Amino acid sequence: MVATIHRVAAGNGYQYYLRKTAANDRTARGRSSLSQYYSDHGEAPGRWHGTGLTSLGIAAGTEVTEAQMKSLFGQGLHPNAEQIKTEVFQRQIALGANDRDATRAAEKATKLGNKFAVYKVSSPPSARSSRS
Repeated sequence: MVATIHRVAAGNGYQYYLRKTAANDRTARGRSSLSQYYSDHGEAPGRWHGTGLTSLGIAAGTEVTEAQMKSLFGQGLHPNAEQIKTEVFQRQIALGANDRDATRAAEKATKLGNKFAVYKVSSPPSARSSRS
């Protein structure tokens, strides 16, 4: 068995699960979807669980999709962000808002909190030669 180490961080952490874990630690996914991985291996797909689901409008036990993982873990947005953005944008336009205001309202409707902090990645300390 070969173990690999990967930094899992907010913003890109979900990609590790999609590219490595759900791809059987291959370097390329090689599958059309996350659900195909689970069905190919006879494993149950990920399901939503937790006490906060009601406030998000997600039913406990429903299947987690790649789009939901990207929204929540990749962008810190509501798991159904794309659907919500489309609905809110269209509703705002129908109410007479301009594109900019409708877009702003749609983005606000999907925010769950502050954006993920983005830290500058620095290279690991290099081996320094010591002078004695």
